[in-house]
Amino acid sequence: MGMKKLTKFWSISRYLGQTLSFQDRIAKELKIRRANGWKAFWAKKAVWRSKLRIRSKIKVFKSMIIPVLTYSCQTWETTNKQMEKFQTTQNAMLRKILGLKRLEKTRNEELFKKTKAKIIWGVAKKLKYRYAGHVIRESKQKWNNILTTLVPYTGKRGRGWPRMRWSDELIKVFGKG
Repeated sequence: MGMKKLTKFWSISRYLGQTLSFQDRIAKELKIRRANGWKAFWAKKAVWRSKLRIRSKIKVFKSMIIPVLTYSCQTWETTNKQMEKFQTTQNAMLRKILGLKRLEKTRNEELFKKTKAKIIWGVAKKLKYRYAGHVIRESKQKWNNILTTLVPYTGKRGRGWPRMRWSDELIKVFGKG
């Protein structure tokens, strides 16, 4: 199988609900996560439109929608721009739960104050850091440790800014150690 065919095969493949791709994997994965999050959100339309208290609706949101949005976030190497899109999705969902329209121009701070929901960016980072702790404590011969710390040699360096790696954010936050 030639490299071109292999690249085409992997760019559309999914395994355990996660996209396998050589190019732009995280952008594709986040797009799918957001779409699945909206599907799960609208599947609970009756809950959002009911007369339940906001606290109850947010509990449903935290237990049923957030896990769909953050599925497999432990392995993402996201940029700030990508996480801002992700955050926008959560903000839109919270506005729908509260019954607010975009024209009302409610600030995001007020939105989180009313709902007492956690920012999804923080939830994703917490899950990633927890997984990184497991990887660090495991033996160096385990496959997940090898794969998450792998820096493949691809030959000549590509043009532009170097691609973000999974460990780059961890090194930036916790330092090299």
